[in-house]
Amino acid sequence: MKRLLIILSVAFIASFAQSQNIKIGPCFGGNYSLYDYNDWKFYNVPIGFNIGVISDIPIGKSFSFSPEINFEQRNTSSKNEELNLYSSQKYSFISVNAPVKYYIGGNKQFFGYIGPYYSYLLKWEWNLDGTIIDLTKSAMRNTVGFIVGAGFLQPLTNNIDLMIDANYGQSLFFIGNSENEDEGVYKAVRLNIGVLFTINK
Repeated sequence: MKRLLIILSVAFIASFAQSQNIKIGPCFGGNYSLYDYNDWKFYNVPIGFNIGVISDIPIGKSFSFSPEINFEQRNTSSKNEELNLYSSQKYSFISVNAPVKYYIGGNKQFFGYIGPYYSYLLKWEWNLDGTIIDLTKSAMRNTVGFIVGAGFLQPLTNNIDLMIDANYGQSLFFIGNSENEDEGVYKAVRLNIGVLFTINK
């Protein structure tokens, strides 16, 4: 496994070095979390935020590989009708997205993308009727899922582009041990704004 990871890393670095018109830059935005968990229903869910670094590496005439790393804070608020209880939860993640983009049209401004993501849970706090419970250690902290989205690039200068995109992400499975029998499903809608700098045009 270690040898395979080394080979993949070397191949990735080599393709990065040889590619032309690589773009990289900061991105930030908001997210709306849709976390499902047993009998708890969504109720006045607050907006979260994400901030990170995104890149765009051409791999063909209309395709590019767009790895991204983010710090994300997601919030949920829910109600259990049967127990007549309200709760809010706050999740902090480090997430790594690895989608492939397809550019539409000759000017490469509009794009759609799909790909996997991996996230690591940093902290999970549950506020149950005013009592804050730290659930971080009881959860599966490694998550694998997928994202799908669309957006556009607007050139600002010869080497700088403004990027705006929206995406939907959903967990597929968790890795590790947990005290919970059912981890539920992480879902989120994100809106991102980024500034991309071309580094080897």
